[in-house]
Amino acid sequence: MQYRADIDGLRAIAIVPVVLYHAGVAPFGGGFVGVDVFFVISGYLITSLITSEMEVGRFSVLEFYQRRIRRIFPALFTVMAFCAMVGWFILAPDDYMALGQSIFATTLFSSNVFFWRHSGYFDVPASESPLLHTWSLAVEEQFYAVFPLYLNLLSRFVPRLRIPVTLTICLISFCVNAISVRSHPSAAFYLAPQRIWELLLGGLLALGMLPAIKKSWFKNTISVAGLVLIFAAVFAYSKTTIFPGVSALLPTLGTFAIIWAGAGKQPIVNRCLSLSWIVFLGKISYSLYLWHFPLLAFAGYLSVEIGGGEKSLVLALSAMLAVGSWRYIEQPVRRGQWLFAKREAVFSAAAASVLIFGAVGLIVYVRSGFPGRMSPGELQILAAVDDFEPDRETCMISTPQEVEQDRFCTLGAPGNVARFILWGDSHAETLRPALDGAARSHGQSGIFAGRGGCAPALDVERLDEPECVGVNEAIVKKILASPALDTVILSARWGLWAEGTRYKKEARNPIGIFKSSDQNRGKGHDRSALAAGLEHTVAVLQAAGKRIWLVGPVPEVGYAVPRVLYIESVNKFDDLDIRPTADEFMSRQGLVFALFEHLAKSYQVGVIWPHWQLCDAKFCSVERNGKPLYTDDNHLTRSAAKSMSSIFAPIFCDKQNSVCESGSEHGKANSLNTNLDR
Repeated sequence: MQYRADIDGLRAIAIVPVVLYHAGVAPFGGGFVGVDVFFVISGYLITSLITSEMEVGRFSVLEFYQRRIRRIFPALFTVMAFCAMVGWFILAPDDYMALGQSIFATTLFSSNVFFWRHSGYFDVPASESPLLHTWSLAVEEQFYAVFPLYLNLLSRFVPRLRIPVTLTICLISFCVNAISVRSHPSAAFYLAPQRIWELLLGGLLALGMLPAIKKSWFKNTISVAGLVLIFAAVFAYSKTTIFPGVSALLPTLGTFAIIWAGAGKQPIVNRCLSLSWIVFLGKISYSLYLWHFPLLAFAGYLSVEIGGGEKSLVLALSAMLAVGSWRYIEQPVRRGQWLFAKREAVFSAAAASVLIFGAVGLIVYVRSGFPGRMSPGELQILAAVDDFEPDRETCMISTPQEVEQDRFCTLGAPGNVARFILWGDSHAETLRPALDGAARSHGQSGIFAGRGGCAPALDVERLDEPECVGVNEAIVKKILASPALDTVILSARWGLWAEGTRYKKEARNPIGIFKSSDQNRGKGHDRSALAAGLEHTVAVLQAAGKRIWLVGPVPEVGYAVPRVLYIESVNKFDDLDIRPTADEFMSRQGLVFALFEHLAKSYQVGVIWPHWQLCDAKFCSVERNGKPLYTDDNHLTRSAAKSMSSIFAPIFCDKQNSVCESGSEHGKANSLNTNLDR
C-alpha cells in the first residue's frame, strides 16, 4: 500500500475543527463533523491495507490486530491513566464513579454504548465526561473487529460480490441512521450499526467502486468540491443541526471526493494537503484528539467560566502533549521498540492493559468514586445531586400506552379518590414533594402525569422529542374521561419552552418547538407555539368543567449548583456568584408572565408563584444554610421543594372540607403581581 501524504493532511483538516469546536470557538459550530472525516479516512486506509496484502497473499488477521493495538493502545491508555489520576484529586464522588464507568467501557471499546445508554434526561452533561470523545474510537474498533473477517471471506469465496454487498450494507446503515436520527438521536449518533456506512464509504473507494480520474481538470473540480463540502459543514452546522443522518453526507462525501481525486497525479488541493506542516499536524492528530478533550473537560469542571486566554492555554498544552505523545509513545511502540518487538509481547501488553484498566474502572465504580476523599462539608454539598424523589425515573411517562394503563404515581393522602392531577415536565416532577405535602395536610389525593422534556400543552411538537404529542394527547384524554379529576395543575420549565434556548452555561442543546398545524413545521423554534398550545389546553380543560392552576417558573441557574458550591468550598477558583439576579429572572420569563396574565384574565385560572419562595428583590437563591437548593443547573432538590409546600395550599382552600387561614400569604397565589420585592 502506497503512502499518501495528502491523507495525513486530510486528517489535519479533520482534527482542527473538532478541537476548536470542543473549545467553543464560534466560527467552528459544526466542527464535530471532523469525526466523520476521520471515519471515511479510516475506512479507506484499512480497506486499502487489507486488500493490498490479500493481493500478494500475505494477509493475516493476527498481524492486522497487532498493528491496530500498536496504533491505538499506547496513547489511549496513557490518557486514561492521566484521567484517573487527575480525577482522584478534583472530581466529586459521583463524577469520579462515572469516570470509572467510562474507563471500564473504553477499555472494552464499548464507550459508544456506554454514552448512548447514559444520555438520559437527568444525566451529567456530556461535556463534563473526560472520556466522552472515545466513543468514536469504539465505533472504529467494533468495525475493525468484524470487517477484516468479512472482507477476507468475500474475497476468498465471492470476490465479485465485494462491492455490491458492501454497498448494500452501506446503504442500509445510512438509511437506518437517517430514519432514526429524529426518533432515536442518541442511538443514531453513538452506535456502530448507524455509523458504519461512513467507514464503508471509504472502504468502497478502496475496493475500486469508482474508476480513477484521469483528466486533471476533473480532479481539481472534484477535490475543490470536496473541500467546500467539508468546510460548509464545519462553518454552517451547529448544535441544533439534526446530525448525523442526511446532514453527514456533506463531510463524508467531501472526504470521499478528496481521497478519490488524490489517486495518481494529484490536483492542487491534494498537493496543498501534502505540505509538510499540514502533514505533521495530521500525524499527531490521534494524540491531539485524545488529549484535548480531557483537558478541556477538567478545565471546565474547575473553572465554570473559561475565558479565551484559559482556553488558549489548554489548547497549547494539548498540542504539546500531543507532540510528546506522538514522539515518545506512539512512534516507539509502532516501530517495535522497548518491549514491543515481538507479536507475543504486543498481545501480552494489550491483555495486561485491558485487565488493569478494566479493574481500575470497575473498582472506582464499585467504591462509589471513593467518597472518603472528601471532607464532611464537601459531602453535604455534593449530596444535593442525589436529593430527589427515589422514584423519579419510574414516575416519568414514556409512551401513550403507559397513560392508558394508568401508570401514574400518586400524591397526597393515601386511600382517597384522586381529585387532582399534576401534569408537566421534569420541573413539575421536582415539585411533587411540595404538592404532596400540601395535599396531605388537606386530606386530598391526586396523581402525577409527566414526561421529561414535554410541556403540558396540546398541539405543540418538539423536534427532538417526538413522543410528546402522543403522550400529551393521551393525558388529556385520560383527564376528560375521569370526572373525579376535577383539578388540573400545569407546571413546566416555561422559560425554556418560551425561548427555546438553554440558560447561561447549561451544556444541553437548545430546543425547537412548533405548532402541529404549522405549514413550515420543524424549521426552527416558534416562540408563539407555547402560548397557542397552552391556551388551547386551558380552553379544552375548562370546557370540560375542570379547575385549572398554573405553576409559575422556577428560576433557572445555568450552572451545576452543587458542583460550583463544591469547587468553591475547596477554593479551587475564585468565588463566583452564580445566583440569578431578579432582573435576569424577570427578563428570561417575560413571555411567560405575559402569557400567564392573559390566561388568568381570560380563563380565570389560578396561578402559583414558586419564585416568591426563592427570590428577593435582588437575587434568586441557590443555597440555604450551606445546602444547595438545586440538584443541577435548573432542577430543585427534594428538600427545597418540600420546604415550599405551603405555596400550593390555595389549590385546596376552596374545596369542600378545606380551610385556609384568612389573611395568609396563600391568598396571594392568584395575584399576577410578579414583583420580587414583596
